[in-house]
Amino acid sequence: MNHNSTTSRATSFNIHKTSDHLNATHGDRLRIDLKTALEESRAATLDLVAPLSETILCHQAHPNFSPVGWHWGHIGFTEGLWLLEKMLGQPPLFPHYRSLFAADGLPKHRRRALPPAPDIRLYVDTIRQQVLEALEQLDPMALSQQARLWWWILHHEAQHAETIQMVLALQQALPPLEYIPRTHSCQGNSIHIPQGNYEQGSHDPFALDNEQPRHLVPLSDFSIDQHPVSQGDYQAFIDAGGYETAHWWSTQGWQWLQAAGVTQPCYQLSAHPEFPVCGLSGYEAEAYACFRGQRLPTETEWEIAAQSGQLQGTGQVWEWTATWFAPYPGFQSFPYPGYSETYFDQQHRVLRGGSWASRNLVKRPSFRNWYPPETREVFAGLRLCHS
Repeated sequence: MNHNSTTSRATSFNIHKTSDHLNATHGDRLRIDLKTALEESRAATLDLVAPLSETILCHQAHPNFSPVGWHWGHIGFTEGLWLLEKMLGQPPLFPHYRSLFAADGLPKHRRRALPPAPDIRLYVDTIRQQVLEALEQLDPMALSQQARLWWWILHHEAQHAETIQMVLALQQALPPLEYIPRTHSCQGNSIHIPQGNYEQGSHDPFALDNEQPRHLVPLSDFSIDQHPVSQGDYQAFIDAGGYETAHWWSTQGWQWLQAAGVTQPCYQLSAHPEFPVCGLSGYEAEAYACFRGQRLPTETEWEIAAQSGQLQGTGQVWEWTATWFAPYPGFQSFPYPGYSETYFDQQHRVLRGGSWASRNLVKRPSFRNWYPPETREVFAGLRLCHS
């Protein structure tokens, strides 16, 4: 046997053995991180729902949003479906709840007939206990390969927890939104981003499918305000007859306004004008930007500015952009096509930044939220941009 061939095979074996060891070590660290994240996420969710009455849990505050109790059960259903049934091949727990808590089950207006709160709690807790047991038993290398699905489950709970807070705000079952961190007047400083080619998106393994892949984008130079628009600044738009003046609105926006008949943001302006305005539709955000002689940023402009670290107030309110939600070049769906692809329909606008109700897990420059521009119930405002 050729000596060089023997050496080559031995070296290859050692490389694979070292790689296996590194993967196993990574898997052990990942197990600890996931367990901590799962426990912290669930504790935060229970803080939201545990004190609520049956009336609040079952109330549908808006036709486009399910009751709080449904979101609670859906969080558990989705966790069991993907981690226990699809990943591990286990039979479904509480199969009689499938049609109720599945996203493609009952229409929203039929989700009010919910089990009592203790039964929902038992359902969700039982699924979580089996998930934690599975986490402890999984081979470290297998866990490393499945990590993206575990992080997706954490994102899913975070997103529904924020929706729960939106529904509670619509029911006025939350304290007044006066504990949002303060901002400053939009008439203040702006930052300049020079023309160039920039990287957008994420290659991190925990990123969602619509954030990937990371890719190069050309940008012309632009300026963007350091702070989101404040309530005081938006009040000036109202006082100037902004809701009665078609000139400031797009054609679609003016048509929406005539049908909606609104005269102020969804969430009432507080006594603190320095707080960011919250509860705007995309059309209202567009109209205000036009009123100021400026515009909404594209989502690419927003992300590149956020990457620079110079934006202030990010994470106070979601911020509307001028971009329709669409796939990046090379997009691949995960964990199923409908998660993002269904909304690549030229009817959903991208929002960026996160809100006071968002969990830290989603507060990153590449994270994309999406809603139709007529939606006002999101904790959303805007930031001004100009070329």
